[in-house]
Formats: sequence, structure tokens, C-alpha cells
Amino acid sequence: MRVGIETMVSYFPETRVTREDYAYLKPTTPAWMTIPKEKRRFPDPHANEIMAVKVAEKALQSANLKPEDIDLIICQSFGGRFIVPGLAAFVHKKLGFRLKTPAWNIQDICASFLDACEIASNAIKAGGEYKRVLVMAVSALETGGWGIDTSHPTAAVLGDGAGAAIISTQNLRGDILAYNSETYGEIYFAAALGFDQQIRPELVQNTKWVLNQACGPRLDQEFDDLYATVLSKMVVDAMTNASAKAGIKITDIDMVIAHQAFSGLLEIWEKAVEPLGLTRDRWCSTWDKYGNVGACDVPATFADLIADNAIPAGAILALFAPGGGGHTPTVIVRWHG
Repeated sequence: MRVGIETMVSYFPETRVTREDYAYLKPTTPAWMTIPKEKRRFPDPHANEIMAVKVAEKALQSANLKPEDIDLIICQSFGGRFIVPGLAAFVHKKLGFRLKTPAWNIQDICASFLDACEIASNAIKAGGEYKRVLVMAVSALETGGWGIDTSHPTAAVLGDGAGAAIISTQNLRGDILAYNSETYGEIYFAAALGFDQQIRPELVQNTKWVLNQACGPRLDQEFDDLYATVLSKMVVDAMTNASAKAGIKITDIDMVIAHQAFSGLLEIWEKAVEPLGLTRDRWCSTWDKYGNVGACDVPATFADLIADNAIPAGAILALFAPGGGGHTPTVIVRWHG
């Protein structure tokens, strides 16, 4: 059974936040953590709900489908007014999906979108009632009563946005050839979001984009130390094992679409797999356009490439999205156009 991508879309709010807005953080920003030229921000308490509905509508319109054509919704959200519930049921009600259509929420932070695609693919392959699955990811970390620590450099890289795909066996624009995952638990404590006081409150007294007074995420020194070890190894393992599962060679990969955690980390990953024949020119990035949008990074970059007609028919794509805690999924796709 061929299962793949029927459509891939993204949605971003109009408000742009520029590098200059975070100039106050420059003295505390590590050399490897460059700030994107711009990113998007949605300073609305209902940002997550609004973007979830918008991106779901866009996915349905792109595939010329109606809510009744969808058999399952899988959603991930980061930020927003509520820790629970997730957004799937909200989208279900707002857009009028059938009562019997399940609305699931998953949470593996930045890895969630690719994991949701794998769950969707397996649900379809199992047969039965699931024929089309709407997969969504939404990030609006500075809304509600939690958010990023605006006195920490990570505040400058995290943006808002949403991505969605419809996974099915029909009208496929791309086949999913393989899913692979490794988990590096040693990263668990090194990159975490926690509720705490600002580490440098004096930096944010008169800045424009301070919407919350506390919260993470925080990156400690251990994260820096992992750059030369685990963070390099993970991409080598991912590309090697995912390619093997797909029955291709690493050199067959035409384009890599990765989670844009940090620009410095993207460079580490590019360098790590270059000796394997996966050259740097094959990596696609929207870093200076959106920054780090969590699980939305991959669908956002993918959707931009589709809109620009930048993916040749027959191209092999590697989608790579490590998440918090060290879970590292990779999906191999053959694109039809």
C-alpha cells in the first residue's frame, strides 16, 4: 500500500519581529546561536487556536477536501492558553468534523510533526476506517501565562506559526518511503522548558517583546558540550538508518528539510554528514525567515519549497526533526510534484 502526502501547507501571522528587536540579548548570545533576520509573532491570547483553525482550513482547501473527508486528526501544540487540553478537539468543533472523527493530541515538541505522520501512516496501513489523516503542528510560545524567558538568548530564535499535512493513499504528491527514529536520552536535561524566574531580568526592563515574566526554555552548558558528540552523531545515524530502511543510498537524497533548532546546530549537522556524500547544498533552510518554530519548521520549509516549485519530480527528500529529550525521527519521501 502506498501511503504519502496529499498536501503540505503552513500558516504564519503577519507580525514580523526582527533581529534588531533582540539587540539587547547580543552580549549574552553564544557565537553559535545566531539570531534570525526575522521571525513571526502572534501576540494574541488565542493565537494557538486561531492558527490551528487557519492551517487546517488551508490544508483542506489545498487538497480540495471537506471536513467530512477526514477520518482522523492528529495535532501537536506548543504554547497557548492551556497546558491541556490540546487543540485537536477545538479544530474538530470549529470546522465541523464528523462526530465519529477522532481528534488526537500528541506532544514530543519539535519531533511531533514527523511522529504524527508516522502514526497517521500506520493507522492507514492497518486498514479499516482511517483513509485520510489531518496532521497539524502549532507553535505560539509567548501566549497565555507561560512562554519563553525573554532575558535568555533563546527568546530571539523562537517564532510562531503552524504547519499541516494530509496523509492518505489518494492523490499523492509524495510517497513516504521510510520512518526511522533513535532516542538520545542524554539530551533530556540539557535542553528543557521549565517554569522559573528570568535569569537576567535587568535585560528586559524596557524591551518591546516581553510578554511573559518567566519560563524557559533554557539551554545549559551541557548543551554546548553535546555539540561535538551526540548532536553530531544523531544526524549521521538518522540519515544512514533512514536511507537503509528506504532502500536508497545517502547520496540519493536530493534535499534535506530539517528542524531549525539553531543555525549553529544546522551547520553542525551539515558538516557531520558531508563526508557521507550528503553535501551542504542539499540542505534547505528558512531560518532567516521564520527562525525556530518547533515542530512547524519542517512543514513550513516544505510548504515554501512547494510554493516556489523548487522540488523536482522524482526528488528524494529527508525530513529530519530532533525533539526535546533526544528523540530523533527522520522520514524519507519521494516527491512526485
